[in-house]
Amino acid sequence: MSTSTPSWTTSKIRNRFSPVVLCVATMVLGCHDPTATGSVMATLELDRTSIVQGQQIQIFVSATNVGATPLTMTASCALGYRVYASDGALVSPSDEICLLDGRRLTISPGARHVDTLVWYGNRSWGHLPEYVEPGTYSVIGVVSVDGELRSESGERDITVALRD
Repeated sequence: MSTSTPSWTTSKIRNRFSPVVLCVATMVLGCHDPTATGSVMATLELDRTSIVQGQQIQIFVSATNVGATPLTMTASCALGYRVYASDGALVSPSDEICLLDGRRLTISPGARHVDTLVWYGNRSWGHLPEYVEPGTYSVIGVVSVDGELRSESGERDITVALRD
C-alpha cells in the first residue's frame, strides 16, 4: 500500500489556496487597488501667476477622495502648499505649522474639499518673514492625512518681482 498523496488531491489543495497566496503576495508587494483605501488626489489653482514681494497670492488646494470609503483627517493640518526656488530649495512650507485643535474633516467618496491659502512672497521661517529674491518659484499643493503626506499636486510657477 502506497502512502503518497494522490496527485488530484494535491492539485485541488493548491488551486484552493492560490487566491489566498495571490492576495497575500499582492498586499506584501504593495500592489493594491488605491481606490479601495480612501485615496486622495491633490490639485492646485492660483488666483494669479505673478506678484511683487509682500503682495498676496491666493492658493487654492483641493483634496478629492478618489477612494471607496470616507477619508477623515485633522482639519487644520490637511491641506497646504510648498514653494520651491529654481534650485529646488524649499522656501515656504505652509504645511509645517498646523493647529492641533481637534477638528476633523471627512471627505466622502468622490467628494472634494477646497482650502484657500495665502502666500506673500516670503520665507516662512522665523518671527520676521523675509521676502524671497525676485525670480520664478514653483508651488505645489499637498494633502496630508494626520501628518502623513498622501498626495502632491502638479507644479505651478509664480514669478516674484522686486518690491519698490
